[in-house]
Amino acid sequence: MTQVKFVLELGRTGFVALLGWCMVSCAALRPQAEPEPNPRFPLIVQARDEAGQLLANVELQDGKKVVGRTAASGRAELSLSGLEGQIVDLTVACPQGYSAPGKPISVGLRRLSEHSPAPVFETLCVAQLHSVLVGVRAERGAKLAILYLKRRVAETDSEGVAHFVLRVPPAQTITLTLDTAENPSLRPRSPTLTFVAPERDEIVLFEQQFSLQVQRTKVTRKARGPIRI
Repeated sequence: MTQVKFVLELGRTGFVALLGWCMVSCAALRPQAEPEPNPRFPLIVQARDEAGQLLANVELQDGKKVVGRTAASGRAELSLSGLEGQIVDLTVACPQGYSAPGKPISVGLRRLSEHSPAPVFETLCVAQLHSVLVGVRAERGAKLAILYLKRRVAETDSEGVAHFVLRVPPAQTITLTLDTAENPSLRPRSPTLTFVAPERDEIVLFEQQFSLQVQRTKVTRKARGPIRI
């Protein structure tokens, strides 16, 4: 009876040892999971103009490959492939009428912890032309043509007032002329109004005072003849 018990105990111990050896050996022989060959890295690019307004149709390129474009919300959700720690330069192509930034967006690829929001990168597109609302009030200057680059762009009304919009490049010197050719009695003659175009849409107001030159008529007296006595 004692021998039978010893054999059973030995068998149980040997089985446990054999099971442990098998678990270690099988784990060593099991093929290890290979890292993901092309992991994806999410990010968001947000585009604005110089006035801070969100801008659609801004194209983002990785080399020659287009990887995204901003929607009407001004945002583009991207998913880039590469190796962790790699730096990817995204070239920004702005829509027509806007100048692209001089430098690309440099993105460092980093793995995010679970539930972490995607990183957000900002880019700026600068409008090539700005709208300038020009207001002119010319005292005694009714019905005067307003010239820009020798072209008629507006005319003052019967009160000498005019409002008009110019589309001009930023930082450019703008010269307007109040043309008095049809009213030569006004002084000064054809004065100019000059300003530097602002970096964003703006309102520019001018006031010009005119004086009237009175035309004096010379009276010619007839010479008197000899007086009879």
